[in-house]
Amino acid sequence: VIMMAFFFFLLVLPLASGLVSLPRPSSLVELVNGEPEFVRAVMMEWSSAGAKMKKANKVSGGSAQLLEASIEDVSDDGLTLKTKVSKRPYFGKPKVEDDLETIAWPEKKERGAGDSQKEEEEALLQRRVVEVACALGLAKEAAMLSEGMFAPVRENLWLNNIPASRPTRGYLYDSIADATVDAVRKRKEGAANRLAIYVKPPELDDELDTYRVGTLLEMTRVLALAVVRDLGLRVRICVQAPMGTGSFQGLPLSLNGVRRILEGGMDWGESQKELFEEKFVRFGAVSKNEEDVDDMDDVFVVLAPQSTVGCPIVPSLKDMAEAAGDRPLIVVNPKLKDVQSSQDVMSVRGRAGRMAVADSFDEFFRFATVVQPGRTFHPILGLVVKHRIGLPYVVYERKTEQRGIGGGAIMETSSDKARAVQEGDLVETYRPIALFPKRPSDGTVLAALDGRPLQTPVKRRP
Repeated sequence: VIMMAFFFFLLVLPLASGLVSLPRPSSLVELVNGEPEFVRAVMMEWSSAGAKMKKANKVSGGSAQLLEASIEDVSDDGLTLKTKVSKRPYFGKPKVEDDLETIAWPEKKERGAGDSQKEEEEALLQRRVVEVACALGLAKEAAMLSEGMFAPVRENLWLNNIPASRPTRGYLYDSIADATVDAVRKRKEGAANRLAIYVKPPELDDELDTYRVGTLLEMTRVLALAVVRDLGLRVRICVQAPMGTGSFQGLPLSLNGVRRILEGGMDWGESQKELFEEKFVRFGAVSKNEEDVDDMDDVFVVLAPQSTVGCPIVPSLKDMAEAAGDRPLIVVNPKLKDVQSSQDVMSVRGRAGRMAVADSFDEFFRFATVVQPGRTFHPILGLVVKHRIGLPYVVYERKTEQRGIGGGAIMETSSDKARAVQEGDLVETYRPIALFPKRPSDGTVLAALDGRPLQTPVKRRP
């Protein structure tokens, strides 16, 4: 009894008096400490202990060494960092200094209506941690820290199949529709009204012979119906009219006949008559004319606007955006770069203004395959995905693995692989390996997929 009482006072009294502080159990804390490179970067770049360590090493040439660093807590106040640094004086034995510091978040974010719940609180804190990793230039660690933040990319997409399977196309259409509804809804909260979607599996890449206009039409139908159904808004789908004069008048091949199919040759479902009669879905061209932009329209969707030789689309698109005012104007797979032409058309003169118009569209969804430079669409190395507005860009690595009874079988031909896929023995997966706050360049994406170091800027502590 005496011994039990002794241990009781030894353990309980320090806790009651505040001499011992135990970290709050948190899966987020464990997730953060599972990335030691992130913890070290936070310590070296943003903590006072890191600043002192750098100063000491600058004077004495490596007299200070980091022994331990860990995140003790993640809270609204910031990251609580615990460090242990060994400093070697000119004379005598090295001294070990312990430090406990709370590093404030770079930007203070407001909570939403449901953020009082624990899961919402942890989701907000996790996003802040990922933003810190991005600010420190740790793209790979940011991807690991984003675990659970995004819906995983579906298995067995097999995007090299043309056309892709119905489940794959359905997954892609639903992802775009959900992101569009979210972007239009958030526009009322101050987001941009000029929006962009970039989705380029092989069958939507108009530079390849795998281009399939039916995929573009199906995607447009799902997107428009989602906006009508979920938001009750009226949608006008616009396709640019033939440009040029005389015998030089025409359309890009990828848009030829698209409007005619949309209006008269496409099945819009059981509610088609009501949609058209009540003017929930209408069609138009890319212009500021009243027949293309009027007061009844709530959302404008422009399909694959692109310039042709001698005919820029940017001026017409700019006029239409100005006529739309604060209503959302969404461009799908835009190609707004200048096309080399004669007679001073799309030359250096005025290029800055045209590029400013192109850059004014906020890309809220991206789904693009990554292949080796110089290849067409095979093999697919991975994906670059932006799931929704306000979220970062994620680089996914594509892997195939053998499972099931035939997991050890050798597949020598494409027929063997097709049979294995059908029987579930060969599975395609996508794993996040890097995360970027802004769209990464093609070289950066390939470097991430190759496992090479990424040259990303480091934001100093504000």
